Amino acid sequence: MPAVAAAVTTGGAPRPLPSDFQVYGSGSVRPHRVRFDPTDPAFLARLSDGRLAFRVLGPPDVEEAMVLTRVDEPVAVVTGFPLTLVGAAGAVSLWEATIVPPAPAFGCSIALRLAGGAAVYLAPTGITSGIERLDRFPVTVAEVPCHDAPSWAQGAVIYQIFPDRFANGDPGNDPADVAAWGSEPTRVGFMGGDLAGIAATADYLADLGVDVLYLTPIFTSPSNHRYDTVDYLAVDPMLGGDQALADLVAALHRRSIRVLLDVSLNHVHPRFAPFADVVTTGAASPFSGWFQVSSWPARVEVRPQMIEPGDFWHEHVERIREETGVPVVVADGDGAAVAATYDAWYGVPTMPRINLGDPAARRFMLDVVTHWVKRFDIDGWRMDVVRYIDHDFWIEAREELRAVKPDAYLLAEVMGDASRWLAGDEFDATMNYTFRDLCVDFFAKGTIDAATMLEGYLAMTAMYSPAVTAMNHNLIGSHDMPRFLTEAGGDLDRLLLATLFQVTVPGAPGLYYGDEVAMEGGRDPANRGGFPGEGGGDTEHLGRVRSLLRVRRQRPSLLAGGWRLLGYEGDALAYERVAGGERTVVALNLATETVRLPVAIDGDVLWSHGRTRPRRRSLRLGPRSGAVIAG
Repeated sequence: MPAVAAAVTTGGAPRPLPSDFQVYGSGSVRPHRVRFDPTDPAFLARLSDGRLAFRVLGPPDVEEAMVLTRVDEPVAVVTGFPLTLVGAAGAVSLWEATIVPPAPAFGCSIALRLAGGAAVYLAPTGITSGIERLDRFPVTVAEVPCHDAPSWAQGAVIYQIFPDRFANGDPGNDPADVAAWGSEPTRVGFMGGDLAGIAATADYLADLGVDVLYLTPIFTSPSNHRYDTVDYLAVDPMLGGDQALADLVAALHRRSIRVLLDVSLNHVHPRFAPFADVVTTGAASPFSGWFQVSSWPARVEVRPQMIEPGDFWHEHVERIREETGVPVVVADGDGAAVAATYDAWYGVPTMPRINLGDPAARRFMLDVVTHWVKRFDIDGWRMDVVRYIDHDFWIEAREELRAVKPDAYLLAEVMGDASRWLAGDEFDATMNYTFRDLCVDFFAKGTIDAATMLEGYLAMTAMYSPAVTAMNHNLIGSHDMPRFLTEAGGDLDRLLLATLFQVTVPGAPGLYYGDEVAMEGGRDPANRGGFPGEGGGDTEHLGRVRSLLRVRRQRPSLLAGGWRLLGYEGDALAYERVAGGERTVVALNLATETVRLPVAIDGDVLWSHGRTRPRRRSLRLGPRSGAVIAG
């Protein structure tokens, strides 16, 4: 198919109108796919300066779009605010505008003009032929959500580390059965990584361009992942204890790198003192309300006849009794092969769930959230399994955290659409696995083309408010997913071009430790291998990533600018970021042949991979190439 260039639209000044009835003529009432919801901050949000950000998601053939406002007092005043095209691909187009509210309260509607001249109007009841007296969305400016988000998180580069596998700075705290560094990772084994080892690499992280260090859990736990916490108020001695964290935070803060900790407030290890007391004391325990026990005493029931040879539980049933202290009994009758008589995460007996409806349990976990900020000055949290915990807890946790540190950042782990948690009263951003899936399908596996990927990207953008989009954790790898290079079949070009896209679109790009040196690994535990250390791994790839992040840091438009699609064809695409008077164009081509995009650009190439030639009338992209170009 021919190359697709985005229609050029600049929005323009507000237009006084005599009426909002049929500004483009009589409207088509076919079931056009137009989405605008003023109760959703993804479509209407209040910015910190009082302006309103509107977004409309429409069909791809929209040529012009306006937000129509009407103020009735003291006299009727109708204004048309032109929307700017962000991009159109596949079956969608995304439009946006930022306006000064015409009044503290007003009505609004949406007007679109399609290719060929047809008009489409959107009112609260849906598509209509024209805007009548009752066909306006009511807007009260003071009630429009304003996301109070930390400005430092906008565009921040977030580097994730699995502490046991990054660097061993103090062999004296290694467990007796520590595995050799760089050996094949296992689910239960330790390699000896610790916080002192991470602190020793602070200069490496700063030179790479890291703004935020995100550590998976560091609290006392018998596992290498530490999502099954035994003591929420202590750093695991195998990681160096509390002092090691204090030293690490200080070393990073001196280099202007912030620190996020990770925790599960949903489930614990059975050795967690309150649960251990429930096991020992039974229903009379003062902590009995902290957990939901369906049958006393709390125990694990096993039906050996139902455990197949080779099954996980065939080898691990005895370990439950030995490692947790929970009684294991043989049960008769029907039921699961292994089942706890208490509520556990996914039914896993070694992860009993906390009942956060119990006031004392709730108070304890809320205090955990603020404790680490008060004592160690951490800068925020990544919260595990967010959708397992009721919304009212997260609202309260945010309020208490912000009372201690007003600019703390809260990152949610939600697979899929996280908009319910990102309305401004719970979390600031999500681990954006939707972004990752789009990147894996397009960049790593090549199962979709640029049009399909961009259609998904535009639809994803319309899921969140501008504030959330600016700080969403756009990851392509994590401890829960196969490494991106492995997904890409070892193709370094695909990894590099995915990284180019990741770090030049709006959001907070997430680098999983070792991806910058081309580490590989399939699903857990293979994706949690030992980091090869400074000077190890693919240093050529590291140099490319480091230079790309340096260019990014030097361009305000790449950190906080608006995003607009310029064009695409096949597996190639180009877009721009604009902030103030600065324009930066990013172009990439995954195809194995040269592609020419009808994008006018005549500026210096700031970073490139492969052959890219900007021209006054077009952009020539060589095979497997990408570039960042000053506009």
